[in-house]
Amino acid sequence: MFLQTRNPVAILRDEYLNNRSSLLNKWEVSNLNRIQTELIWIGRMPLQDRDRNTFKSLDSIAKKIRQLQGYEGCPDMSHEKQLLATYRYILSSPFDRKFGGLPPDEICGMLRQNGLSESNLPYQNYEGILQGRETVMYELAARKNGEKYLQPADLVKLDVGMTGFSMDLISRFPARETSVPNLAEGIQASEKKEKLSVPKEPKKKVRKGKTKAKSVKIK
Repeated sequence: MFLQTRNPVAILRDEYLNNRSSLLNKWEVSNLNRIQTELIWIGRMPLQDRDRNTFKSLDSIAKKIRQLQGYEGCPDMSHEKQLLATYRYILSSPFDRKFGGLPPDEICGMLRQNGLSESNLPYQNYEGILQGRETVMYELAARKNGEKYLQPADLVKLDVGMTGFSMDLISRFPARETSVPNLAEGIQASEKKEKLSVPKEPKKKVRKGKTKAKSVKIK
């Protein structure tokens, strides 16, 4: 009987680990719920309502995400990080007054309706989109050597009319690669600061025919 009795120290250790695991799960769930609730609130906020508190909220969300990273068994926060980076870029971009009532989530929804995947949302030129210009959508791609770059996809234009906001598909680009050294420095995704830098669209002259676009290297 004595040999079958567990070591009291081992019993206490197991109870401690079980309690710690339970508390950690509750803390993770609580933080995840807060992050998702705040992201929903930010995503539904019209652009014209943004203020200093908006960016404080974005910083607070980024801090909560970092707290849930870097330890064994930590939750996958890639979706939340993508949304955070996208919303920050959209809310930081200048916009035409007629688009002031648009929330970030609706802008993302229109891009997805035009064929853009969720993972590519952080890499768009929201400055051009929110100025109502014809703007190239970009898709992240990789060459054979593993080097990542932004490949031009379709051309879209944000507009507003009697029925509300719309994003029209202007034309489609064939997938191709062309290195653009001058633009490579303008496209960087900083995970630490949750910021994105996307080059501005060059001014286009009115002309007939298809518009050409070039890919952008990601360093």
